[in-house]
Amino acid sequence: MTQDPVERSRLGIWRSVGPILGILVLVVVIAPQITRYKTQPDQLQTFLTIVTIIFAVIGYALYLLCFFNTNEQVVHESKPVTIKETVDTVRQNRPLLILCVSNLVFLTGVFGLQASQAYYAAYILGNSTQLIWMVLATSLSTFVAVPIVPRFVARIGKKKTFLIGALGLIVIGTWIFFIPASLPIVVVSFFVFGLFQNLSMSLLFAFEADAVEYGEYQTGKRTEGATYAIYSFFRKVSQAVAGAVAGYALAFGGFVAKAPEQPDSALLTIRGLVGLGPAIFALLGGLIFLAYPLTDTRFREIVRELHARQGIKDDRAAVEPVDATAPLAES
Repeated sequence: MTQDPVERSRLGIWRSVGPILGILVLVVVIAPQITRYKTQPDQLQTFLTIVTIIFAVIGYALYLLCFFNTNEQVVHESKPVTIKETVDTVRQNRPLLILCVSNLVFLTGVFGLQASQAYYAAYILGNSTQLIWMVLATSLSTFVAVPIVPRFVARIGKKKTFLIGALGLIVIGTWIFFIPASLPIVVVSFFVFGLFQNLSMSLLFAFEADAVEYGEYQTGKRTEGATYAIYSFFRKVSQAVAGAVAGYALAFGGFVAKAPEQPDSALLTIRGLVGLGPAIFALLGGLIFLAYPLTDTRFREIVRELHARQGIKDDRAAVEPVDATAPLAES
């Protein structure tokens, strides 16, 4: 849809708005049920299964709507690519491999936080309905980040913006681990957490799109489908790992599912999952991402080279930086 780094960052942040709206709806629906079925986990599981099926059907319909109504503005010559060529292209795509490993680590902490927030609300704040305020604070930060992220990208580039977000998560995650169980402090802290989270997470698919161009530049083969599939697979793995880490950590900390009160070790574990977990994984993911080789300047050079190979004489909109304050171009 676009090859401009700033416009890609815009699309990435707007992409984050949709899931946030979905999460808000889920929180409003689910949080009261956690309290209702606190001592009836089987009934809660049935309820969650029904909600999941409903949202899966709605989500699939929306995917079809997106598929049939999306127009590609950046046209590429389509050539069949064999499985062997796909594997070779991915194997030589260093930015993609670094991105996948870094995000596997980074997102494990973020998804682990999401998996543990309900426990934090129920057992640290004392009421599971307080989850609504925690998620609302993080969600509102996404809307605040919409105009901020492209400006950061325009001035310092996507890589530095990502690393600033990771550094912020390290600091605020550590802070959340130690804060008192006061709802106003928690809400403000999660709002700030959301701002830094968006500085990093809203750019992930923009990085992935850049990796497609890099793969074509290196090998002469364009394997968009395989590149997206591999990156998406690593994201799903991070979600699975995060859920497993949260579950095992709670069990190790002595959490008892049906108990109205939890031992101190379990409460400490919950604090750790919500605070130190994201901080530690953001640190590790950020350190890995330092090796990511594609700056925005280097990416524009690659796009120019690809245009030269394709015989495109002048496409300045795709290679020159755009004004971050201008309206988003139609795509």
